[in-house]
Amino acid sequence: MPRQRTRKLETEPFIIWQWNCQSFGNKKAALQQHIRSSPKKPDIIMLQETVVQDPKLTGYRAHADTTGRRGVCIFVRKGLTAIEKKTE
Repeated sequence: MPRQRTRKLETEPFIIWQWNCQSFGNKKAALQQHIRSSPKKPDIIMLQETVVQDPKLTGYRAHADTTGRRGVCIFVRKGLTAIEKKTE
């Protein structure tokens, strides 16, 4: 079983990106390229106005709400623990 890595916030902070992408479908490749070229990969990527039903990104788990007209998504890097809670 792979060993789970823990993170110490004092020495290794989370990297969080936020982007109002105004349609993720046609910008996914650009985001993947930006992640590949970044010296430090983001732990969390928050997107607004995704306009897609089932957002996916290699290396990340998607937590999305596509019930609205535009949609939002939070990608959490695989290997990190995330707990999703539904709200009314």
